[in-house]
Amino acid sequence: MKSMKCLIVVGLVALAGCSATPTRPSNAPSIIYDKSEAVVQKAAVDALLANGFEIEKSDTDYVGGSRPHKVGLVVGSGGESAGVWLSPMGSSKTAVEVSTAKSLLGIVGQKNWDTEIIAEMDKSVGPHENGTQAPATTVVVPDTPEATPKPVPAADVASSARPQPPVETAAVATPPATASSPAPLANTAVTAQAQNVANQLGCGAIQAQGDSTFVAPCGSYSVLIDCYDDQCHAMHAVSVKSND
Repeated sequence: MKSMKCLIVVGLVALAGCSATPTRPSNAPSIIYDKSEAVVQKAAVDALLANGFEIEKSDTDYVGGSRPHKVGLVVGSGGESAGVWLSPMGSSKTAVEVSTAKSLLGIVGQKNWDTEIIAEMDKSVGPHENGTQAPATTVVVPDTPEATPKPVPAADVASSARPQPPVETAAVATPPATASSPAPLANTAVTAQAQNVANQLGCGAIQAQGDSTFVAPCGSYSVLIDCYDDQCHAMHAVSVKSND
C-alpha cells in the first residue's frame, strides 16, 4: 500500500513539472513603457519573481518563467507559465505583451497573472500607455482645386474627343472679344479646370469668352468649354477663323 502511494506521489510530481508554454498574444493590444528595452526587460524579470515565478528564460526581447506546483496527495495551485515579449520603439520606448498559460494538472487552482505582472512592472518603470495593433494610417490631404481640377465626366470627354465637323451656324460660334470691350477674366480655379479639360482633349491654350465660357483651339477646329456648378465640360466643336 505504501509503495502504491509513493508511485502516485512520484507520478503527480512528474506531471506537476510539466507546464504549458505561453504563446504570444495575437489579438490583444500591447502596452507601451516610456523606457528603454533594457530597463523594461529587468522590470519584467522582477515582476515574474514578485508573483512567485521561477525564471526559465531571460533574453533581450523575451522573459519567461513558471510557478511551481504545490504538490501533496492532491496537486494544489501553481503550474502556470508566463511570457513577456518586448519590442523596442526607438531608444526610449518599449512595447510589451504579456501572456499566461495554464497547465492541465491542477488547472482548477490556477489563474491568469497578466494583470499582476503588468502591475508590478508599473511599480518599477512607471505607468504604461495602452498600445494598439492597428497599422499607421497615412492621411492624404486632397490638393486644392487650383492644383488638381475636378475630373471631367467620361461621357463628356469621349464625345468631345471624336472629330466633329465644324458648325457653320453663326449662333453656335462665339465671336472673340474686341479690343475695346475685353471679355471678363475668369477666376483662377475655373480657368485651371477649363485648361485641364482642354489638355485631356489634346487642345491648346484656352481663351476666355466670359466668366465661365472658354474656347480651346484643336487644330482645324476649336472646342467650346462651359463651366458651371464647380465643373467644366467640353460642349461641342466650333468654327473659328485661323487668326482668331
